[in-house]
Amino acid sequence: MFRLHGLTPTDGQVDLELVRSLIDADDFSDLAKVLVGKQGPNELRYRIHRSDDGETRTLLTRGEIKRDEHGRIVRFSGASMDITAQLALEDQLRRGQKYFRALVESNIVGVLFTERDGRIIEANDAFLSLLGYSADDIPLIWEDLTSPDRMVRDESAREELQGTGVVLPYEKEFTSKTGEPVLMLIASARIDLETAMVITVDLSERQRAEAYISEYRKVLERTIAERTQELMESRDRLIENDRLAAVGTLAAGVAHQINNPIGAILNSAEYAMLCREERDAQAIFEQALLVNLTEARRCAQIVKSMLLFSRDEPTPRWQEDLRGVIRRAHRAIAPYAADRSAEVTVHINPTPILALISPIEIEQAIVNVLRNAIESRETGASILLSLFAQDKNAIIDDGRGIPKSERDRLFEPFFSTRTREGGTGLGLSVAHGILTDHGGEIRVESILDGGSRIVMSLPIA
Repeated sequence: MFRLHGLTPTDGQVDLELVRSLIDADDFSDLAKVLVGKQGPNELRYRIHRSDDGETRTLLTRGEIKRDEHGRIVRFSGASMDITAQLALEDQLRRGQKYFRALVESNIVGVLFTERDGRIIEANDAFLSLLGYSADDIPLIWEDLTSPDRMVRDESAREELQGTGVVLPYEKEFTSKTGEPVLMLIASARIDLETAMVITVDLSERQRAEAYISEYRKVLERTIAERTQELMESRDRLIENDRLAAVGTLAAGVAHQINNPIGAILNSAEYAMLCREERDAQAIFEQALLVNLTEARRCAQIVKSMLLFSRDEPTPRWQEDLRGVIRRAHRAIAPYAADRSAEVTVHINPTPILALISPIEIEQAIVNVLRNAIESRETGASILLSLFAQDKNAIIDDGRGIPKSERDRLFEPFFSTRTREGGTGLGLSVAHGILTDHGGEIRVESILDGGSRIVMSLPIA
């Protein structure tokens, strides 16, 4: 008793005031009321504050009260024990039972209890309602809720439960009262040798969500495919419009190119007619016919090249002298430059520069860049078209300069600073595509108000 109260054992009596000071004040008051009663109890429970460490403990005292003829307490005999730990365990158990009951009754998750033979002896509404049952249908048989092909996983789970006492969560498909499959996530723990508790979570909502997402993804993919196709068709139409615009520019150049061979044909024919009375008239006629044949073939080639370009037909590639391509592009753009009072000066390397190209496409790229340079000013643009062998570059300059915000987007399809004037934003994009397709590149160097340089590079053959 001394040690229970945190006192040092001594001989003799214990002072009543010392004992009273160790008993909790509220409990002492209650004890006093009980003890003065005529029918004193044989069991008392009260708290003390130990003398040595001040720790609060709960004591249970059982015994007898001896009274005199006047009902006064003469002696109390009994035994006391420390039940603090026991009360804590009881309180923990009560709280656990309270929490568990709240979990079961909340129906947040399904809870059921099964016996070893597979009988479900108790289940909450969260589990039963999903399968179309009620508490009146209990007991249920586990095998009746599971299709035969799903029992293999349940058998292994049962062995695991018997061996370790716990089955980790796995997905199980139950069969409802109407025969419909219901997917749940289940886990179980053994309570005793004959009973196990099973926790279930409904996964049917997840199934429906996954099915909806899958269907929505298919619709989205179809929509994206349709919009992509529409975008591709729109882009193709815009590219075709840009190509036709370029054809218009090339047509003026073609007309100029055809003028030369037609002029040669006319001159040759008129000269032959003037010499028809000469002694060597036959030789002159033959020479005129050869000239006319050569020049006519040249006209046919010019027209054929323009038709291939306008139809967007694949053009063959061969080794071509870039000097000739530069000259043809210059001649093609010359009428358009004259209309806008632009000056295009050409500097060409004196020695041949051969590249494996489609001349028509490279000519188109140069014409597009030249046209863009001409249109950089309303009138009077000054452009230098140069060809160098050292860096394999065709360089076009104009004198305005390009702001950085525009320069970063110069080769983007459909980006144009001349939308109001009918610009499609495809000219430089098409040129970029052609140069890239030929294994070359196109880049921009520009100083605002100080000029711009468009560098087109091609691998030399």
